[in-house]
Amino acid sequence: MAGAAVRARRTRCPFEDHGPVVIFVAAGNAAVLGQLTKPHSEGRKVISVASSGLAQVGGVLFGGEGGEGLLNDRLPCRGRWRTNVWKSTACRPGPGKPRQVRGARTMPPITLAPGIGLPGNRGAGMTTADNVVADNDVQAVRRWVRLSCTEPGTHLPALAEIARDLRLPADVVRCALEQLASEGMVTLYEGYRLYSVGTATPTERAYRMLRTAIHFSYEPGERFMTRFDIGQRFDIGTKEAAAAVRQLTAEGLLTGPRGQYVNAFSPQQQRRRVKQLRERASQLRREALELMRTAREIEQELPAGGDAQET
Repeated sequence: MAGAAVRARRTRCPFEDHGPVVIFVAAGNAAVLGQLTKPHSEGRKVISVASSGLAQVGGVLFGGEGGEGLLNDRLPCRGRWRTNVWKSTACRPGPGKPRQVRGARTMPPITLAPGIGLPGNRGAGMTTADNVVADNDVQAVRRWVRLSCTEPGTHLPALAEIARDLRLPADVVRCALEQLASEGMVTLYEGYRLYSVGTATPTERAYRMLRTAIHFSYEPGERFMTRFDIGQRFDIGTKEAAAAVRQLTAEGLLTGPRGQYVNAFSPQQQRRRVKQLRERASQLRREALELMRTAREIEQELPAGGDAQET
């Protein structure tokens, strides 16, 4: 049987009454989430999971419709899997020789049976419980974004920081942000590794903030801020600040080789300035409504009683 394909077949797991378990039979032994039991079928290497169809191994959720699963790691090859059994707890083995489960050998190619969920084949064999967990994670990330970053175009922190705050795996946070991006709540633009709030780009946010600063705080001929000053004052990256300054220079609001000075406002620019100020006022009203809604949500979560005081 060394060269024959190993198939995962539907079979009743003897541990159904003890919760979800995964059995992987290799070299005459069957590993059950760290335990050892007899193989399901002598002469055949069978894998099975409890009827609930869910088990977590190495931080990866495995499950299958009809109660099948696989304690296995990666390397798909034309619909088959050739792998060792890893003794992994939190992550997949890195470079170098991996640690193997005692008694395990390199398995021959495994033909994927219908209804088995594997890494890289997450669409197959996923149960309804997977979607429930995913929905809860997405809701948690969505709420974190709404309560932490309310201004459109603001960069979200790194995935590791969000995952640490929510106590979720980074991969789960990444998948949740991808779903939020499809809803338009956050955006990942080409060339950026961070997500931003809403559909406004970080450059658009920087441009809007600099334009407002020019209108409110500067007079024609006055020297404008350097890129370092822009980053310090508005918490804007150098790339976004440079792009915003170039756009303002192209529009005539700034002048000089690098936009060092505020240009004189022509009548046409004054009319544009009035229009932009009105647009900014409308946007501030929308942001104020969003902040009020967030404040009401936070207020509702506060414990009722005399401890809550107005600040």
